[in-house]
Amino acid sequence: MIANTRNRDECSARSAPLLALCLAASLTACGSLLDVDNPNNIKAEDIEKPVAATSLANGALSAVARGISGATLPYATASDELDWSGSRDSWKELELGTVHNPFNEFTDGFFPNMGRGRWLADEAVRVLELHQANLVLADPIDLARAYLYAAVAYTAVADIFEDWALSNADSAAAPYGRANMHQFYDIAVGYIDKGLAIASGEDDEVTLRLRAMRARANFAKAIWQQLHASPAQFGAIQSATAAADANAAIALLSDPDWRWDFTYSPTTISSDWGSWIASRQEMRVGAAYAAPDPSGKPTWTTTTLMDPVDNVPDPNVDRVQKALLGDLYPDFTVVSARELHVILAEDEYARNGATATFQAHVNAIRDLNGLTDWTPASTVSALNILKHERRSTIFLQGKRLADMYRFQEVDPLWLSGSEAQKAATTGPAVFFPITIIECLANPNIGSENCGK
Repeated sequence: MIANTRNRDECSARSAPLLALCLAASLTACGSLLDVDNPNNIKAEDIEKPVAATSLANGALSAVARGISGATLPYATASDELDWSGSRDSWKELELGTVHNPFNEFTDGFFPNMGRGRWLADEAVRVLELHQANLVLADPIDLARAYLYAAVAYTAVADIFEDWALSNADSAAAPYGRANMHQFYDIAVGYIDKGLAIASGEDDEVTLRLRAMRARANFAKAIWQQLHASPAQFGAIQSATAAADANAAIALLSDPDWRWDFTYSPTTISSDWGSWIASRQEMRVGAAYAAPDPSGKPTWTTTTLMDPVDNVPDPNVDRVQKALLGDLYPDFTVVSARELHVILAEDEYARNGATATFQAHVNAIRDLNGLTDWTPASTVSALNILKHERRSTIFLQGKRLADMYRFQEVDPLWLSGSEAQKAATTGPAVFFPITIIECLANPNIGSENCGK
């Protein structure tokens, strides 16, 4: 069984402050700067020992959670979810709609952490599969978790980046190419299938997470295919595979408001969201969602995204944005019961319109928010209530920019003619390129793969 709580993953890596404390103690004891016995040093081959299986799976979790914390921050800044409020020009560049610059210091700076997370998750899968084949894997759920974390990594990469190279620690890989990035969702689903074969009937929470992530990955693939169609396509989409898994996941719920969060803390790993928002105050929640502090400080206090039926501040956005206020270690929601309902609502709307099934899934979310049920008699159209509930549900989860493109919603801060503005009006979609750190280090990558 997983050692963390039912729906939260506490990332199990030492934080920089704790490492500094250990180092200080060592220096005091030995008196020599170079005479330090670091208890955290291990040999590379040690991670391949069966006794390290649980630690390796936990390490993959930590690396993936850290990578996603960083990569989704510039993504949210490029969307309308975060507004630049500080002094760093590369954040401003993203806010104004320039997405495809491989030299942007923040997309480039966060690229390695996402790469490490993906690589370590794959490495955990490789090692634990070997243990399983050799009949020395003490707890097969560790392998199921490794499959799950790898699936999260591949899904996030395909959501945020429009090209990628699956390089390893000692070998450079060729880029997949923009037209082939949908295959990352297929890799994620393949991992999930293997995880379910292990976890089903053995670990209910891991099974639920795998089912929910398969719905999420399949729906994300359908969005990717819409955004990369030629000519460009816009509007609601359907995905029978995502809907089937969403229904299967909902059937497993014991909590109707279940969500799976990555969590961060002073004793595990840090959060880039906490560092850049709460600490540095380089960004704040966007003006479309919340109002800044009346004192002029770059913080926010009042939710301004209103529920279209009850005309009150959206309760979920209010919860999320207030949880960010001053928090150096905010949670990051990977997938939730609300997202499963909104996937089912959109699939039903795209197929059949505002049916009773559509209405039931929309109102399942609204009931969790304590809001009035939506009916077809409402002055709010079915499409508009769908867009609102999805926008609220996925708030600050690294999914909004794709929705802005497919629903043709333009951030007022995007410059006319910018990459993001054109993507949302005429297409095609534009996401982050392979950044310059990989372009310079990988001889297989040419200028055509680096934002050119």
